[in-house]
Amino acid sequence: MASADGRRRQQCRSGYPTRKAACQALEHALDYERTGLNLDDDLTVAGYLTEWLRTKQDVLKPTTYARYRDHVHNDLIPAFGRLKPSDPRERHLTGWNGAELARGRGRTSVYRAGATLSSALNTAVRTRRPADNPACFAVMPRPFAPERICWTPSQAAAFLRHNHDAYGDQLADAFEVLLGTGLRRGELLGLHWPEVHLAEQMLLVRWSPTAVPAGLPVRPRRAARVSNPGN
Repeated sequence: MASADGRRRQQCRSGYPTRKAACQALEHALDYERTGLNLDDDLTVAGYLTEWLRTKQDVLKPTTYARYRDHVHNDLIPAFGRLKPSDPRERHLTGWNGAELARGRGRTSVYRAGATLSSALNTAVRTRRPADNPACFAVMPRPFAPERICWTPSQAAAFLRHNHDAYGDQLADAFEVLLGTGLRRGELLGLHWPEVHLAEQMLLVRWSPTAVPAGLPVRPRRAARVSNPGN
């Protein structure tokens, strides 16, 4: 096994009843060394998903990790947790998709939960447990977002006039900035005065407030510059 100082360290285990059992134990140890996931024969889907989630915490955005965590604990473990990682079949996942849709759940939510399971099982496949990923065939097609129809300039102007006349509050200016720049709402709410350069007609977008569970850090987004295209 490789150690933190780069040196190879030999580990010894004994007490296996047969050569086959010893070889299986060696294979499990090498799998753990390679992936950081404990994939022994007694592991259930619940245990595997919990370990897989642990490996993702430091590599995913906080919001993505929170969504994965919700899918694992609220959907996947209750539905498949008692199975072994090699046990799920396409019929299990297809049946779960149908049951969730039948009880009124949205297609997008069901798709995302299934995609999380497929991602987790892909990691297991790379260690040959299981040999293939049944979820990749059972995940529903990605739902199509409805087509968004943009306002015409005259419609946008009518909205701004109505907002100024009917409300006349500070949101009127916010709506005008949104329409004029194409900023997202979160990007607008994250603006600070040092990032607003009126003379240069330029905004620096560095922050975007994000709703995440307590305890998860919020990372600043990569800075982007929004300037007047006429300059």
